[in-house]
Amino acid sequence: MGIVRAIYKHQGKPKSTTDIHEDLRKVELETNQLTGEAITLAREGKRNLFRNSDRYWKALGLLEPKSRKFQLTSFGNKLAEGKITQNEFAISVIKTLSLPNEHIEPKNEIETWESNKLRIKPLELILQIIKALLRKFW
Repeated sequence: MGIVRAIYKHQGKPKSTTDIHEDLRKVELETNQLTGEAITLAREGKRNLFRNSDRYWKALGLLEPKSRKFQLTSFGNKLAEGKITQNEFAISVIKTLSLPNEHIEPKNEIETWESNKLRIKPLELILQIIKALLRKFW
């Protein structure tokens, strides 16, 4: 959520901007305090967080897939503005995240999946498996 808010604040700027570094540093400190882990979000240079792994936010439907600048989708903007709660976000991602992922996969890859009548919702599937295991062993 903190990263999405940082992106929101810097929309229209190139993903290589150093302006976002301070906001990511704040998110990093808060996250590390909460989890007790030492994660690094505030990377600089060519391997900054977004140049290295913006496919993650694109795959979740938060970042516009074709934009070279920070540009949130309508869904991403609503999340950053607090119009979508964390629970609503989680439920939406569980229900909509599917493979192939239309946000990040090339058209020919999607067509291959579709021609084989394949579509998988991995997070929903994981929850169904956990639910079945709980019923069986609890």
